[in-house]
Amino acid sequence: MPKGDKYIGLTNYLRNKTVSTIIMSFNEIEKQIGDTLPDSAYKHRAFWSNTRTHSVAFGWIEAGYKTISVDFKNQQVTFERI
Repeated sequence: MPKGDKYIGLTNYLRNKTVSTIIMSFNEIEKQIGDTLPDSAYKHRAFWSNTRTHSVAFGWIEAGYKTISVDFKNQQVTFERI
C-alpha cells in the first residue's frame, strides 16, 4: 500500500477545505478514513506529529495542513493550514 493510502479519505477531505483552522473529532476522522484509528492515536501525541514518516501525517501535510493541538480528553485534533 503506498504511503498515506489508508488515510486518503482524510487527505481528500482536508484538500477540499479552504478554512485556515479545522477542529475534527477522532470519530470524524475515522468516518473520513472508513476505519478506526489505532490505539496510539488515542494515547500518544507522537501519533499526531507533523512528520512525513508517518502515513497519517503525510496525508494532512500533502493536503496543506499541520496539527497544532491534540485534545485527548475530548478526542479532538486541530489542523491549521500551512
